[in-house]
Amino acid sequence: MINMLLAAALLLTSPSSEEEAVLATVDATFEAFYAGDSARMEPLLAESVQLWPLTLDASRDTPVRKSLPLSREAWLAQIEGEEGRFAEVYWDPVVQIRAERFAHVWTPYVIYADGERVHCGIDAFTLMKPEDKWLITDLAFTMEPQACEELGWPEARARVRPASLRPHLPQAE
Repeated sequence: MINMLLAAALLLTSPSSEEEAVLATVDATFEAFYAGDSARMEPLLAESVQLWPLTLDASRDTPVRKSLPLSREAWLAQIEGEEGRFAEVYWDPVVQIRAERFAHVWTPYVIYADGERVHCGIDAFTLMKPEDKWLITDLAFTMEPQACEELGWPEARARVRPASLRPHLPQAE
């Protein structure tokens, strides 16, 4: 009986294979970003994808900077040739899937540039599965230099995704 309860609890907390497929797309995006490889990033993005950054001040009352959305081409151009410069990881993602073709991922993240922490924030990915693979259709995110502790960094270090980028994070801050 206890084994059945444990198995049921694991099923309730383990991501489904479709949730893992969604997260694999998000992981691949972070890995391509780290590699500075727009050719690896391109097949992960829908044709009309947009990137929506928002920088918040410490009080979060008013944005310090609102940026215009970046197009797919601008996003790809921005990462090209930045190999190893930016290490961005995320943790504790919340994945929602509807109708097996529409997904949303909400997750805290931290980003380092040249080994120095830049900021933390929330990434909100929207994905669609028009055929046989998940594509990112939209990425909105906050940039909150003062919010790392509030969002759980650096305690989340052991839980970060993608795990392949863990070795590229500074050991201590």
